[in-house]
Amino acid sequence: MLVRSLLASCLSLCAHHVDAGDFAEKFLAKQNKSALRDLERGAPAAQIDAATQLGPDFAAQTAPVLAKHLTNSDAVVRRLAAEALWQQATQNRTRSRRRYRPCVPRSTMPMPQSR
Repeated sequence: MLVRSLLASCLSLCAHHVDAGDFAEKFLAKQNKSALRDLERGAPAAQIDAATQLGPDFAAQTAPVLAKHLTNSDAVVRRLAAEALWQQATQNRTRSRRRYRPCVPRSTMPMPQSR
């Protein structure tokens, strides 16, 4: 009886198999939604943490919030905001360099003529 119920539960789990990619996408969407909520109405430290968690993909939303905290009266908040902005700018610059590299192999590139 126990074996039969275990087998039935295993079969039902196999029948309702969830794709790992879908799970990851749903999880990340939930995390991003939570971070965006913290970014809008959280305390300064929570907003900076949310901006760091969101990364350069959400720079349009996070940069104005981080820039606002550069004038905060608390030195720690100012430092964290500056570090988060710097980190986003560095990651964004690295991504743009990788994105626009030429796809032409070196062997097919024209070589300069020597005189």
